[in-house]
Order: sequence, then C-alpha cells, then structure tokens
Amino acid sequence: MGTAPPTARECGGAIYVFHDRVIEFSNMQRMDPALVLGTVIAHEIGHVLLRRPGHSAEGMMRARWTPSDWERASLGFLLFSPPDAEIMRATISSCHAG
Repeated sequence: MGTAPPTARECGGAIYVFHDRVIEFSNMQRMDPALVLGTVIAHEIGHVLLRRPGHSAEGMMRARWTPSDWERASLGFLLFSPPDAEIMRATISSCHAG
C-alpha cells in the first residue's frame, strides 16, 4: 500500500502511499481507512529512518501484517521492535545533529 524508494541521502527521503490501495484494503477488511492509512505511513517512515528496504520479523516493520497485528494497531499497540526503534532513534539523532 506504500513504498519508500532507496535514496543516497543520509537524512530524509520520500515515501509514497497509494490511497486507492488503502481504501480498497480497508473496504475488503471492513477496517477504518484512517487506521490503515496511519499504519502504512508509519511503516514507510520506518523504512526512511531505518535506511534499509527490508522488513523485520515482528512489529510495525513486518512485511505483511496479520489479523492480530491489525487488532494491535487498532488498540495502539502495533509498535516498532526494540532493535528497529533503537536504529531509528540513532538516525534521528545523527540527522538532527548535522
């Protein structure tokens, strides 16, 4: 439902979220489009802050979310894994310092 193309920039980058896919998924799953949109945006921003295109085995950066992931997202508990969060904090610190 989104993408974060690789960039040579040390700090920043672009993300793209495909509204039509978000709406289609939301309708098919009978989910709030705002929840899906926010979750997809957070995931794509994660790619920019992690500076890598790959995915994690758990949490916000999984390649595909399960129904239980979406349930956690609806409760505000679909989070970045501790290792991913640590990398993202370091990225933010290094970019903010420069």
